[in-house]
Amino acid sequence: MKWRKRNPEFNTIKEIVLANNPGISEEELLDDKTVYKIKDIDKVINVLRDAKLKDIFITVVGDYDADGVTSSSEWEYILKSLGIRHRIRLPKRHSEGYGLNLNIIDEIDEGILITVDNGIAAIEAIKKAKEKGIYVIIVDHHMPVLDEDKNKILPEADIIIDPHAIEDQADFVNYCGAGLTYKIAEELFMDDEAILNRLSCFAAIGTVADVVELRKDNRKIVKKGLENLLVYKSRTTGLGKLLEQCYISKRITADDIGYSIGPAINACGRLGAPVAPKEADQAMEMICFNGSLTTAEDMAKDMILVNRERQLQVRAADKKSEQIIEYNAMYGDAPLVIYIPDINEGLIGIIAGHLTEKYNVPSIVFTDSHKDITVLKASGRSVKDVHLKQLLDSCSNDLLGYGGHPGAAGLSIKKEKLDEFREHIQENIGEFSFEPEELMYDLEIQESEVESMIEELDKYGPYGEGNPEPIFLIRDYHLFPKDNSMFKVSGSENEHVRFFGLSTYANAFFQNQKYIELGQPKNLNIIGTLDVSYFNGNTSFGLKVLDMEAIPEPIKERTSLAEMVRKKTIQINKEKGIN
Repeated sequence: MKWRKRNPEFNTIKEIVLANNPGISEEELLDDKTVYKIKDIDKVINVLRDAKLKDIFITVVGDYDADGVTSSSEWEYILKSLGIRHRIRLPKRHSEGYGLNLNIIDEIDEGILITVDNGIAAIEAIKKAKEKGIYVIIVDHHMPVLDEDKNKILPEADIIIDPHAIEDQADFVNYCGAGLTYKIAEELFMDDEAILNRLSCFAAIGTVADVVELRKDNRKIVKKGLENLLVYKSRTTGLGKLLEQCYISKRITADDIGYSIGPAINACGRLGAPVAPKEADQAMEMICFNGSLTTAEDMAKDMILVNRERQLQVRAADKKSEQIIEYNAMYGDAPLVIYIPDINEGLIGIIAGHLTEKYNVPSIVFTDSHKDITVLKASGRSVKDVHLKQLLDSCSNDLLGYGGHPGAAGLSIKKEKLDEFREHIQENIGEFSFEPEELMYDLEIQESEVESMIEELDKYGPYGEGNPEPIFLIRDYHLFPKDNSMFKVSGSENEHVRFFGLSTYANAFFQNQKYIELGQPKNLNIIGTLDVSYFNGNTSFGLKVLDMEAIPEPIKERTSLAEMVRKKTIQINKEKGIN
């Protein structure tokens, strides 16, 4: 992997962040006072107030991922605060699939239906709901269904809040379901800061976990939510204990959500029974819980155990994928199309992502459908130069169904069509370059500058999609002994390594094997992001390593005295007959 400075002219974090947010001043970046509006939210608020007045029951149908769980949690608090009778319904990934379906409509006899993080594509289910006399509100952020002529097909809902489906509906369009729900709450509880503070915790988690861009209003939502997640009165006891289990205390970043909190919430819906019998409901109950600390801690520990099991299953599936690639000599295939039988279909997107990251090619991972033994389900991940949805369009005749966007997609296929599909998609991708991507860094710093740089970094956060965290290069990172070792290996399979510098640490996750192959050198050039660790009351500053290279140790010239001793030793050995 090649290293190159992204912009040679930039020398400060301020310059980098402003360049990533064109058209925004530093003042706006640090304190955006813009009021972002969404049309028709007033209509939703009128319906909610009418429901309270007339005692109308509301059913909220969410989704099983982190955005669906957190946005549904927001609705739980909104409706509970208003005193409205309600039910939150999260679909089961394996037995029901994504979003609203006809069977869920069969469960609802009357009242109001609100879909969140889904619904815009549920044409038939919402039509059935309207036929039953149910009032329907859609709160979604996905793209609408298109007909053969690329015209939008919208569901027959009474109110649709979806800036991606309704043109000119919002000043800013790239919200997720949790963000849109928070916008409704802002209008509803504009005079109740305590409720908004709590809801911002859920909204921030959903926004970061769903990887929508952290610009403009999303940035405001996440910034507020991150601040409130560290405030005891704002977060629930469940969220507080979850943060504790993730070793998050005095400082929280979007990275903490993306790599710790979000995956833990997602894991319950991904694995399902028997590991998480309640599936996504388990995650929602946990983060909404605001009772005893002991109960909250037990619930958080259970969720962490589910996530650890998810990690173990992913690791095992990763190994299977590598064995399949090696056995079938798939190195050089583009896309990589593999079938791994008997793995949890909730994990195939993660496996595809790992393969894409490792081999720098689009990857599609199939496994058996739980509903039909003749069908395979798949998830795909792509690289920046390949539009995966368009690539699947070129093979649509091979597929039972599919959907997605440039970077990711889901699809299903008849099992006997797998080889034919693989051949077609590899033909249709055309010429593909296997050149490794350059790894860009933003600033070169000294190890001694890490602590001061973190203070500057936090000033311009949060970072995420559309506002990437700056990447730093440290040359000649020299390892120093700590507890009689210059590095520490960890992980169930010794896959991680932690380096000890003079005043910092450097965590290289899943890179111990690479460090071994480099010869376990004492001096490294390191590229990574900055990090802070709090443990046993101590604060440490360091890096999360993205890549590293060895610095050859210089060959020391012999001193004249050393040379004299060497020659004298050789002479004595010869006299004694020792060669």
